[in-house]
Amino acid sequence: MVGRPVLPHPRVPLPCRRRRALRIQELSKQGCILEAAIEASATAIINLKDSLNEWDSKVGDGDCGTTMYRGATAILEDMKKRYPMDDAAGTINEIGATIRRVMGGTSGILYDILCKAAYASLKQSSTVTANKWADALEASVAAVSKYGGASAGYRTMLDALIPASAVLRQRLEAGDDPVTAFIASSEAASAGAESTKQMQAKVETQELQVEIKTGISTSMICLAKAA
Repeated sequence: MVGRPVLPHPRVPLPCRRRRALRIQELSKQGCILEAAIEASATAIINLKDSLNEWDSKVGDGDCGTTMYRGATAILEDMKKRYPMDDAAGTINEIGATIRRVMGGTSGILYDILCKAAYASLKQSSTVTANKWADALEASVAAVSKYGGASAGYRTMLDALIPASAVLRQRLEAGDDPVTAFIASSEAASAGAESTKQMQAKVETQELQVEIKTGISTSMICLAKAA
């Protein structure tokens, strides 16, 4: 997107900051970290609402920020009520349900597919390690590509997610500690997003839109079976 500034990767959030003592006692260390990560991510999206709308107005209808804001605020609200933070797979599944409820359009559908694929991957393990998160990200990328009909170079979210997934896997296999690997992955995602400024967007035809929406029921059936 033209004129988009490079955004620095966020600091790794400290677990359970600004949480009530009772809540801290209820969550495991991993649950606290997951909660802090979701809160930091959603807050970053909320703060980018106007910028996202501005960037989207150059290539679309200018409502990307508003749509993402609606999803992020709903996630923060639902997180307080029902997300099982000590269950990573269950939490990702609930995030998908939130997105499906409040976000419209093709992007909302694809984010839901992303979450369902991650849920199906994470659900297979009782202990979620950094490598399991890498597996989940790979599964999500594959699902979005399959049902969204895009791949690298289409000027979509995949141009950020594909390098993020690849770098995360590479760094973990090289023996990096998880924090270092995830930071490197986020930097790869930022670089991938920046690269889209030089890309020519693929034409999204009405036929493709119909194909995407028709494939949603199939994708949900397949992901449900995988779960």
